Amino acid sequence: MELSYYEVNMVNGALDIDYINLREGIVASATKAFVALADDPEPRPGWRNITREEFEQHRPEVVEPEPEETQMSLDEARDILDDARRLEIELPEEVEMEAKSVIAEALPIPDPDRDAILGQLENRRK
Repeated sequence: MELSYYEVNMVNGALDIDYINLREGIVASATKAFVALADDPEPRPGWRNITREEFEQHRPEVVEPEPEETQMSLDEARDILDDARRLEIELPEEVEMEAKSVIAEALPIPDPDRDAILGQLENRRK
C-alpha cells in the first residue's frame, strides 16, 4: 500500500482530512499537522504535498524514561542477608552493602555498627 504524505490544516482541533485514509499523523501545532494517508486521496485546499523524508523529520524523538532506582525494603534486606547466611553463599558486595545500609538506616538508635556501615557506604560513593 502506497502512502501519500501531506502537511494539512487543523480546524477546531481536528485534522482537515477523511479519517478513513489516515495511517499516521504528527501534530505540529494547533493549526498544522503532518499526515500519511492511504488510497491516494484528492488533496484539499491548504494541503501541501511533502516527501516521506519531510514527514519523518517531524516525528518526535522518543525519549526512553530513565529506570527508577529501586531501594530494597527492610524486609527484603533482612531476607537477603538471612538467606545468604543460611545457605552459606557470598553475596555480590554491592548487594550486601545495600542490604546492610537499609538495615542500618532503620535502626532507631545510634549504633557503632550502623555508623561504621554508613561510613563505608559514604566512602564508596566518593
